[in-house]
Amino acid sequence: MAPYPMTHISVGSSYAVIAAGPWLHVLDTKSGEVLAQEDTGLPVRVLAVDDSFHHVATTGDDKKLVIRQRESLSILSSRELPKRATAIAFVDKNTLVVADKFGDVFHYPIHPPVSTEPDPNPNPNPSDTDNDTDVSPSDTSLLLGHVSIVTALQLSHDRKHILTADRDEHIRVSRFPQGFVIERFLFGHRRYVTALHIPPFAPERLISGGGEPQLFVWNWTSGQLLQTLGYESQARQYMCVKPWRKRGKAFADASKKGKLAREEDTGVDGDVEDEGKKEGLEEVQGPEDTEIVFAVGKISTLGTEEGGMVLFFLIGCSALFYVPFPSPSLPDPQVQALPVGKPVLDFRVSGHAVWVSVDEGWPENEGKDAGGVKLVVWEGGFVEQAEHPLLRGINSCSHHATPDQLNTLESYQPLLLLPKYGEEASPDEDWGPKDRPGAKSEGRKKTREMLLAAQGGGKKRKAS
Repeated sequence: MAPYPMTHISVGSSYAVIAAGPWLHVLDTKSGEVLAQEDTGLPVRVLAVDDSFHHVATTGDDKKLVIRQRESLSILSSRELPKRATAIAFVDKNTLVVADKFGDVFHYPIHPPVSTEPDPNPNPNPSDTDNDTDVSPSDTSLLLGHVSIVTALQLSHDRKHILTADRDEHIRVSRFPQGFVIERFLFGHRRYVTALHIPPFAPERLISGGGEPQLFVWNWTSGQLLQTLGYESQARQYMCVKPWRKRGKAFADASKKGKLAREEDTGVDGDVEDEGKKEGLEEVQGPEDTEIVFAVGKISTLGTEEGGMVLFFLIGCSALFYVPFPSPSLPDPQVQALPVGKPVLDFRVSGHAVWVSVDEGWPENEGKDAGGVKLVVWEGGFVEQAEHPLLRGINSCSHHATPDQLNTLESYQPLLLLPKYGEEASPDEDWGPKDRPGAKSEGRKKTREMLLAAQGGGKKRKAS
C-alpha cells in the first residue's frame, strides 16, 4: 500500500507541523524527533499554525474547527462551522479568521466562551454533520461576504486590512476588523483566483495567481496592477494532471487519487471506468484537443541579497516555480522551474530553506526518489539537500493507506471544480488584464444576431 502524502507542511525555527491524510505530526526542527502525533479520523482539508507555533487549527469534512496545543496536539476547543472552510489565518494569539465555501469570512476566538446555560435546542444526533446549516456559532462575528466561494485570504502585516479572493475573479481589500468597509477591488484577473501573498520585505505589494498562466503583482494599497509574470511555457513541461471537457463537464487524466468525474455524467460516485493505462496511470481517455487547466496552489517569497524570490506551485504540476521579485533593476524577470519528479502538494519557506511536499505515491514515479518531502536551499541558486535531521524525521512519519483512503484526499479536485466551463475564454484570446469581451457578452452578441436573422434583419446565409 502507498503511504499518505504530506498534504500540509509548516516549518518554523523550532517546530514543524505536518498533516498526512488524517494524521497530524509535530516534530523538533533541529533534531527531527517526533514530539506528538494524532489520528484525527478524517483527512485534514485546511491547516494553519500561528506565528509562535503555539496553536494548530484544522478543519475536515465534518465542518469542525479544531484548535490544538502544539506541544501534545491536545484539543483546546472544537466547534462546528456554518459551512465547510476553505482558508484559515491566525490574527494573533487569541483570534483567527475562517473563510468558507459560501463566500463568508468569520472572526473566531481561539477559546470559545463557556456557557453555563443548557442548550434550548439540543441536537438529537450530534454525529450528523452531513448537511450544511445556516446557523453560525454564537461566539463568532461575520467579517465580510462574497457572492462566490472564497478561495484565498491574506491579512496585511499590520493587521489593519484583510484581502480576500473568490472564484469569480475578484480580489477585495477590506478593513480589518471592520470588514464591511471595502476600500477597493483589484481588477485584472479573468479567471478564478486561488492564491494571495504579501511579501514580508514589500508589505505594500500583493502577488496573486489562479486560473491564468501568469502571476499578478499589485500595489494593493492603491489598487494598481504593476506587472504580470507569465509561466505557461514552463508549466506545460511539468503538468501531470490534464483535465478535459466533455459536454460542458470536466474530466481528468489523473492518478489513483485524482480519478475524478462529474457524477451527473457518469452516474457513479466520482470514479470512472478504466479505459486505458499508461505507465501505471489509470486514465480517463479524453479528446485529442486536451486543454491544460491552471490553478496556483500557493505563493510565497524568500528573501535574498538581490531583493527577493517569488515561489509558487501549480496543482498537478511536478515542479516548484520561482522568479526574482520584480524591481527597477530587474523589470522583466523570467519564471524558472525546479523539477521535483512528482506533483507538488505544498511547500514552506523557512529562512533560505524550502520544504517541498510531493505526492509520494504518484504512479509514474512510484518507487523512485523515496520520501514525501524534499529540501532545497537557496545558495545563489537552489540546491537540493538529501541529509537533514528534520527531513529524515518527516519522511519517517509514514502511514499506509488503502486506495479508497487515498481517493478521499481529492488532491487534484480543484482542477475540476474551479473552472467555469460555460464561461471560459477561447484559446485564441490573449491572456491578461485586457479590456476584452468575455464569453458571456460574446454569447449575448450571438443571440442578438440570431434573433435579428430570424426577424429578417441579420446577415443572410449564402446559397450553396
